[in-house]
Amino acid sequence: SSPAEALRTLQDEALLAAEAARRGYGTGAAVRRAGEKALVQALLAEIEAEHPPESFSEQQVRDFFEAHAERFGRPERREAEHVLVRLPEGTAEGSAEDERARAVAAAIAGELARSPEAIARYRGLERLEGFELLTEAVPAVARGQGLDAGFEDPLFAAEAPGALPQPARTQYGWHAIVLKRIEPGVEPELAQAEALVREEMAKRARYGALVQLVGRLQEELGVDRREEAIEAALHAEWDLGS
Repeated sequence: SSPAEALRTLQDEALLAAEAARRGYGTGAAVRRAGEKALVQALLAEIEAEHPPESFSEQQVRDFFEAHAERFGRPERREAEHVLVRLPEGTAEGSAEDERARAVAAAIAGELARSPEAIARYRGLERLEGFELLTEAVPAVARGQGLDAGFEDPLFAAEAPGALPQPARTQYGWHAIVLKRIEPGVEPELAQAEALVREEMAKRARYGALVQLVGRLQEELGVDRREEAIEAALHAEWDLGS
């Protein structure tokens, strides 16, 4: 989002314009003609200049990098396709119905182990031996990004692409899984990410300075705060320097 959009969310543009005018930004003819928008932009430029990326020490940058390393690297991701032998919700594990579905999924898994390409014949098949089937692709996903543990654990335990030898059980039923591709992770290195780290630190410092300024002006002028709007803005990603 742009600075103006973020300020509208905070409902503080008028306050910042008044502060900019107090600092003398309103004395020039061009600024006066431009009105409050230009005053606010001038004040934002001052806040940006006070917190440049190069203002942080090497130790500060290293500490931030180590605390947020996952933001600057990329975890291993895996792409798959599976055939689900669906079970009715609440089917107990080990029940006769569960065991029958497992046997169907195990037969499919055995066929896929011999020829992973055989999964193509299941893509249009809706039922098999009384069970509903669902064949779908799973786009490249990292561990911990929403897969059911019963599916995720065997998927990430596989050492190489290919059909998993045994079906996997989840709350939805039994899955015969083909691991299609492993996308290696990339470990973050500070030397490569330092510019991005400094930019992120600068954005956070600028935003913090703006929030403090808004809070001070609200207290001085007795303006009611809309906490829900401020909370929403705090969780929004926007660049003061855009």
